[in-house]
Amino acid sequence: MLYTTLARSLIAIDPVTLDYKVLEEDFMNSMTIGTDGSIYYALGSELHKIAVPETDATLKSITINGEALEGFQQGVLNYTVYAKPTENILVEANQSGATLDIVHSTDKTAIKVIGTDGKSTLTYNIVWSDKPGKPGKPGKPDKPDKPGKPDKPVKK
Repeated sequence: MLYTTLARSLIAIDPVTLDYKVLEEDFMNSMTIGTDGSIYYALGSELHKIAVPETDATLKSITINGEALEGFQQGVLNYTVYAKPTENILVEANQSGATLDIVHSTDKTAIKVIGTDGKSTLTYNIVWSDKPGKPGKPGKPDKPDKPGKPDKPVKK
């Protein structure tokens, strides 16, 4: 389906048959697609949602070594974890039946989620890094060069 705000109305169009349906006739000009595949639009000061569940490729949770990933949010796709890489990662998709594929490398883990429509995909990335250290003390500054003797003025 194609969704548009043509003529300030929210319209769904079937790209194969070109059949269409006006979903919202009220004056509107702002529409976006969320990470979950749903359509969000504003009417005045109210935000509305049209759920498109078969396109949801988001994760509900990421667990590493039995602990929830700190700071996890469904719409955030990139994380840095200050620990040694591990394959002990459990993930849970928001959509039942979504396909999950976890690929580990030496310094990165990619978690690909494919919605049940087979087309909607999101990839969550975890970059593994050593623990951030404390900054070192700055070194001593170099000694300044000794000033030379000034040139003698030339007599004319």
